[in-house]
Amino acid sequence: MERLSCTFIEDTILASMETAGVEDMPDDVERKGIGTPATRAPILEKLVSAGFVERKKAKKVTSLIPTQEGCSLITVLPEQLQSPLLTAEWENRLKQVEHGELSPEDFMEAISAMVWELAETCAPVPGGEVLFPSSWSLPPVQE
Repeated sequence: MERLSCTFIEDTILASMETAGVEDMPDDVERKGIGTPATRAPILEKLVSAGFVERKKAKKVTSLIPTQEGCSLITVLPEQLQSPLLTAEWENRLKQVEHGELSPEDFMEAISAMVWELAETCAPVPGGEVLFPSSWSLPPVQE
């Protein structure tokens, strides 16, 4: 796979995360975009540490460049998981849990059902062995 030639300025990405998908979200959603002001930079940090993007510094500008693994992941990731609407939906349900309108068990059951549905309906991507060579693996999950 060819490496993408596009680069993204880190500050621009952080600002874009704030408004990502806003036009598609219901008006009553409390938080819009991806993450919160406190979690956006750590989200980018996780992408860097997992090897999905590389950070390049030139003068006073820091750019993020997608790696082959990052491009491969977004190629095979189901659309549903790429959408900021999913994040907004989960945030909304977490608010319901916080206010006692939804039980934590029901929240987790809905996520579990979504994961099962994705696992049952997703098929291997033709050429996936090229996208993810056997020598590559996901880094361990860090809490």
